[in-house]
Amino acid sequence: MKKRSLLSVLGIVYLAAAVISLPSAGAVAAEAKYPTRGIEIICGFGVGSGTDILSRKVADLAPNYIGVPFHVVNAPGSSGMVGLRRLLAQPADGYTMGIITSSGLIGLSTGKFKESLSEFTPLALFQLPAVWILVQYDAPYKDFGEFLEAAKTKEIRVIGSGARSGQALHVGYINKKKGTKFVFVPMAKQAERNAAMLGKHVEACTDEIGDIYEELVATKKIRPLVVFYPERDPRLPNVASSWEYDLPISVPTFRGFLLKSATPEPIVKKLTAAMKQVHDDTQYQTYVKDLFLVPGGFKNDVEFAKFLDEKSSLIRKTAEEIGWIK
Repeated sequence: MKKRSLLSVLGIVYLAAAVISLPSAGAVAAEAKYPTRGIEIICGFGVGSGTDILSRKVADLAPNYIGVPFHVVNAPGSSGMVGLRRLLAQPADGYTMGIITSSGLIGLSTGKFKESLSEFTPLALFQLPAVWILVQYDAPYKDFGEFLEAAKTKEIRVIGSGARSGQALHVGYINKKKGTKFVFVPMAKQAERNAAMLGKHVEACTDEIGDIYEELVATKKIRPLVVFYPERDPRLPNVASSWEYDLPISVPTFRGFLLKSATPEPIVKKLTAAMKQVHDDTQYQTYVKDLFLVPGGFKNDVEFAKFLDEKSSLIRKTAEEIGWIK
């Protein structure tokens, strides 16, 4: 009798646990109706930045495919982490999106930030611009090989966006692998980096080429020497790939959207499908035409998660090699 009573009690406990673990009818209904109100994009970078421009393009086009307004809120700082922390403070209901770039992933992957990648749900990778090294147009280096040889005998200053950016990671990797003496000079603002190159205050820059092509490259003020990508870019076929110099590293200056972890999967799938439609929209494709993005720029939630894991592993390995992680 006591045995049957104990079994009955255990059965009730297991049943209660199963019921508790099931989503409520209200939650299921909310997911089915999603979205019923506007969606916020938190951009962790300043107004006018490349990431801000992308955010506003998406906000303009997304209502056509998901039926509610989008609005952008800028919360710049700490390589985009200020914006991502604001995302983490919101409910995991799909009504708030954040943006991650290579610099943010570097911070998450190397322990610079207390947060981890597992606190976010990848939604969609949108832009994948490679990193390039460029010099003044009249610089004495015929090609990247000559540039490397020169940097083995003297310090050469290379300007880039941040001290712990993907650009800085590439420069540190070159120094470690080739014994060069490149000195990375961080400077956050694009206009200041352009002025430094035009004024010859530094010998080289590392950047995504789409941001500077029309102003500096097409006008023959500066020229690219190498692209950190497994293949040469067909639009600039005379510029070598870093793989040709035994430098197989590529951490593109990517831009992608995240949700808070635990966002219901039906909401994630609905949003990532809408983001693909935005990406394929004629207006968006016209906008990105001259940004020199590498192939495979759009990735859905599953593909983006795999991409982030792969790049995070590469970042940690490289950061350990060059001394960023002790």
